[in-house]
Amino acid sequence: MGKVTKILLKTLSVAILFLIFCPIMLTLLIELPSVQNFLVDKAAKIVSEKIGTTVAIEKLRFRFVDGLVLNGFYAEDFQHDTLLYVDRLSVKFGSFNKTDGLQLRGGKVQGGHLFLHETPEGDMNIKQVVDRLTKKDRTPKENPFRLTIDKIRLDDFDLIIERREHRDPEYGIDFYDMHINRLTGDVENFSLAGSNVSGNVSGFSFEEHTGFAVENFATAFVVGKGTLEFENLMVETAKSRIKLPHVALRGEDWGAYKDFIRNVKINGQIVSSGISTDDIAHFAPKLLPWELSAHNVSAEVSGRVADLRVNVRNMEFGQSSSLKGNVRLRGLPDVKRGRMTLDLQRLKTNAADIAPVLAAIA
Repeated sequence: MGKVTKILLKTLSVAILFLIFCPIMLTLLIELPSVQNFLVDKAAKIVSEKIGTTVAIEKLRFRFVDGLVLNGFYAEDFQHDTLLYVDRLSVKFGSFNKTDGLQLRGGKVQGGHLFLHETPEGDMNIKQVVDRLTKKDRTPKENPFRLTIDKIRLDDFDLIIERREHRDPEYGIDFYDMHINRLTGDVENFSLAGSNVSGNVSGFSFEEHTGFAVENFATAFVVGKGTLEFENLMVETAKSRIKLPHVALRGEDWGAYKDFIRNVKINGQIVSSGISTDDIAHFAPKLLPWELSAHNVSAEVSGRVADLRVNVRNMEFGQSSSLKGNVRLRGLPDVKRGRMTLDLQRLKTNAADIAPVLAAIA
């Protein structure tokens, strides 16, 4: 009996030592540069096979306590051009299972850019990658790829959206060649399930390369098939502060966004907002000389950019002027050839307030 007890105690001692030293040895092993280089190559190969294009990682550092740090993450599109580059990506692990997918506690993206451009076939380059990830031919029992992140920070990130043809306006944003630079802010409760994306953004700031700058952008968002929905959207610039409780952009599919002006339906509400024509001029350049502002603006917007209806419930301007009415705008963004129909239901003004408005219109 004593001999059996000794054997059991020795076996237990060996098991305890194994449980103690195995994680330590594994940690030390992973810290070796040669092992981490091997992990870099394996990780890049796995991701490359998953999305069907080239992925490269310059440097990887894995620590059980700190999580994972990637330097120089690079992914190509199917045309062998840069799709995504990240200077430094750090993530803190959560859990992984087949039902909930990959869950991360946090992360940070420092520097880099996402380059979305139109392919010769007329699609955006990212569509091919998304189609590969969503696996349209999977069986009904298969779950789509899922990723959730409690909180991720973007710092000095650039987003480029480019069509094959540019409009090159003399002033204002070219929707065929947009560069959103120095994008910085926080994304919380981020969820990616197949082609559906949702989350909350706060404290975002950025500058479009033509000069339009946003100092604060915050909203809850949901992105689905051809649909973008925003709740409690706040946009602040140097001269405007716009609050939108709900905004929805709806196309039949993502292909509709190739002709956003004519094909995508817009529905939204504006409440208690201040708007400057200096900001609107980035989208409608003919308003640049107006230099007017309105406050306490509440309105409902519906239709498409080419045929837009605005129900102005209240708009105040000048010292003591206000108006209410319905506006229909047709032909935008070409203000020169566009037409505006105004059904004015109420106008309260004076000579001092109305004179700058009439001068701007004239």
